[in-house]
Amino acid sequence: MSRLLSRAAGFGAVSALVMLGWHALRPLPDAPSPESSATLWTAGATLPATPMAGRHLALADADTAPDSAERVPDLATVRRRYPSLVRLAIAGDGLAPADATHAAGLELQWQRPPLPPRRPHLIALHAPNSLPFGQRFAVTGRLAGLSADSATRLTLEGPDGAKQSIEVRPADDGTAAFALSSATPAAATGPFTWTLRVTPDGETLTLGATVAAPERPRVLVLSFAPGNEIGRLQRWLAELGADFAARTRLSTERERFAAAGNAPADFAAVDASLLEKFDLVVTDEGALRTLPMTERNALDHAVRHTGLGLLVHGAPASGASRDALAPWDLRTDPRPDDAEQARVARLRLSDGREFPEPVGVLPFELIPTADMLRLARDSQGRVLAAARRVGRGVLARTVVSETWRWPLGGHLESYAGYWSALFSALARPGLPAGGRWQVAVESPVPTVGERVTVAWHAPAGTPLPSAGIRSAANTAAAAVPLNLARDPSEPTRAIAAFWPTQPGWQTVTAGPGGGTFAFYVHTADELPGVRRQIKHDATARLLGTGPTPPAVANRTGSAPHPQAVAWFSLLVLSTGYLWWSGRRP
Repeated sequence: MSRLLSRAAGFGAVSALVMLGWHALRPLPDAPSPESSATLWTAGATLPATPMAGRHLALADADTAPDSAERVPDLATVRRRYPSLVRLAIAGDGLAPADATHAAGLELQWQRPPLPPRRPHLIALHAPNSLPFGQRFAVTGRLAGLSADSATRLTLEGPDGAKQSIEVRPADDGTAAFALSSATPAAATGPFTWTLRVTPDGETLTLGATVAAPERPRVLVLSFAPGNEIGRLQRWLAELGADFAARTRLSTERERFAAAGNAPADFAAVDASLLEKFDLVVTDEGALRTLPMTERNALDHAVRHTGLGLLVHGAPASGASRDALAPWDLRTDPRPDDAEQARVARLRLSDGREFPEPVGVLPFELIPTADMLRLARDSQGRVLAAARRVGRGVLARTVVSETWRWPLGGHLESYAGYWSALFSALARPGLPAGGRWQVAVESPVPTVGERVTVAWHAPAGTPLPSAGIRSAANTAAAAVPLNLARDPSEPTRAIAAFWPTQPGWQTVTAGPGGGTFAFYVHTADELPGVRRQIKHDATARLLGTGPTPPAVANRTGSAPHPQAVAWFSLLVLSTGYLWWSGRRP
């Protein structure tokens, strides 16, 4: 047996040596041809860069590029013109998210520019392009380049001149997140601008949003028992002119119905046809746990597959456990003197808004999870209202219990602000017959000279309107046509792209019956850090190098051939056995 193993080991060693020699001496692949390689200069590129052999290309926003570089509007154009392209070197800040989607299948190399001088600057900013009447303009974001020795102040000035300021201090990496809301709510409809200042030595920029009449929510209320919280909510919805219907359980065999607007005044069961008429269901755990299985299944299907929102309020049901419609873990936080009574808290919403008037809160808090959207917290940071996306819809839970006291104390603005914020975050967006326009998520910072994508949402099957866009700075010019195309992944969405040439307000006009939409475009000098970070992140994701890749990254590394690794392993095992067997007595 020992002799047989020795022969096998010897044969394995010789075979491994032969195959390793073949792998070492085999011809190298041909050098890349000029037709298959290119260097793409993007914004922030510096010369001299290290170009690949092949074509020289430059995006429209690349300030620095060789004179021989061919200017192209986007990467999609490059792929159409040069279908044989295989290798691409990127010089500069990188690819915008819209361009990154067209980089599939390419071998990428990225040459990042040097970091800008250290000073306070924005690297992330989220501000609405549209705002419901009566709500405050809220911005969130992140600053970088901050000094640990002093605080940085952000000031938001509204159209009426009212100002709201906060101070932030950096973390160890020199960055700080912030949330800031306008001092006063939007008091009129139309396009308006707000000014955000970062001091000292920071940026000053203009942010624009169109204030529109608030969309009236379509709400279905299911209650296990009558109560002040739901009673006041129904009254507020009726005052808004919203469509709502309510079913309240009075006893085992009795139910009470109420309705306003175009909602049905009575219904036999909660089924798919009924849920189509509403965008949000507000219920409590008692009503949720006692729903017949057919109604629970209809509700679950509407949330997951049609985008319906579901908000659960009130105390947890006795002995209840998590399920598909209530996937929440609550932590009991009783007060020592009376655990059954609501405690008092001051709410802070996710957009930074704070309500100075205290409100009653049940003695519970929501245990945070990674996929949780925190809608409201108290001053100690405990989560009091949160949401979780499930399929196309949203499930939400709140333990805020006595907002009905706000209107009684003369604080109707706080009451409306809290419930409007919840409804805006949770309700299924309504689609008017003429469609709804918005700046697409692919264009977080519309900027002169860069691709901007606008989206049109309408019920499935609605014919695409003819649309054009015109700058407010040159109303005499003809509108630039927008070529809408259906989004294959979303039948109710169509998108179009254009490259603005002037900053300020742009107006989309569509007909017949397609509506109008105005949005604000930044100058090429505004928000350089934000636009640079967006491109860095999108390009880093392509290369799989994380948010802070090295100066030169390559997606196609030179890992050893797997067969060579296997033959080398066989050689080690075989020679090891021969050595061991030769040392045995």
